[in-house]
Amino acid sequence: MFRFFSHSKRRDGYEKVEYQYDASVRVFKPRELIVATEKFSPGRVLGEGGRVYKGVLKDGQEVAVKRFEEQADLWAEVQMLNSVEHPNIVKMIGYCDKEKDHIIVYEFMPLRSLDLHLHDLKPGKTPLYWKTRMKIAMGVAKALEYLHDQKDPPIIYSGLKRSSILLDENYDPKLSDLGCAEHGPTLNHTAANRKFSLCYLGPEYPMTGSLSLKSDVYSFGVVLLELISGKKAINGYNNVVYGLTERDWILLLGVKADRDEAEFRYDLNNIRVFESRELIVATDNFNPRRVLGEGSLGRVYKGILKDGQEVAVKRFDRQENLCTEVKILSCLEHSNLVKMIGYCDKGKDHMIVYEFVPLRSLSLYLHGKVSLFSPFHGS
Repeated sequence: MFRFFSHSKRRDGYEKVEYQYDASVRVFKPRELIVATEKFSPGRVLGEGGRVYKGVLKDGQEVAVKRFEEQADLWAEVQMLNSVEHPNIVKMIGYCDKEKDHIIVYEFMPLRSLDLHLHDLKPGKTPLYWKTRMKIAMGVAKALEYLHDQKDPPIIYSGLKRSSILLDENYDPKLSDLGCAEHGPTLNHTAANRKFSLCYLGPEYPMTGSLSLKSDVYSFGVVLLELISGKKAINGYNNVVYGLTERDWILLLGVKADRDEAEFRYDLNNIRVFESRELIVATDNFNPRRVLGEGSLGRVYKGILKDGQEVAVKRFDRQENLCTEVKILSCLEHSNLVKMIGYCDKGKDHMIVYEFVPLRSLSLYLHGKVSLFSPFHGS
């Protein structure tokens, strides 16, 4: 483990910092890395504003070589990387800290960052398959779980974004840029201010100046959204996460399914097919008083089936929207996902019948329409 010993300034202006370090971490000489990167050739640049280069060591090992402007930034990342070990966190091979050279050497990730595989794909490049996207999400989640639950004190990663997720040759993800990480459970603005630019920070950060473990969970949600939708979450240089409409989610998920039918199958054998007349009766002829809400794809009504079962009935404007949602819901099953009971697709009638959720949507309770402590039951 690294431990700080002393900190002083030399006559030539360079800071002298002494650390005790794990002997398994290799200490490189500047010359070794100059040769490995062909004098830090522009042709070897991997990303991050020209600071990360591909290198080949004397023994033929491929590595990633990152140059830091500040010595403090180098040691912040060296200490953090030396304190963690997980298959989904990039491994540090060694470092160099000589005069003006502040460099870390990492394992080489052949497929580079997730960013290159999600957006602005080159012509002819195949988008990531659905299974691969979920594999990446699972790996990132495991890394965050390790940092939060298996380290004491817990570590706030705080730098999660698509470009900080690196991929090996099997599309297994690894978190990089641990220089942004800090020991939690909270991180104040003073510590964080200089480090964050286009990370996916939660909305509480501008207001409170603090980050927490929950901030990482928020960031993970944004990455997951990008993996599922294929849309960018950041607008230029503004830390703004685009809101996806209900229509976006359904259509985008449907597109991903069509790209890989072998991995995303759906089965309608156990889904009930309703007649139009059944749902007209159940909703009292789609009585306006039965309206539960209205989304971008259609209006939702409360219905009561012939056997007395309460349901939610959604009418779609277009058949394609119905089909896309039916395909998705038929292949998903989870206690926190609304259950589809059946559908109706006859002539102009395009409807899905869902389980009835008595307290309706969260928005009713968040924005003052209904008190969280009221006896409202959504009837």
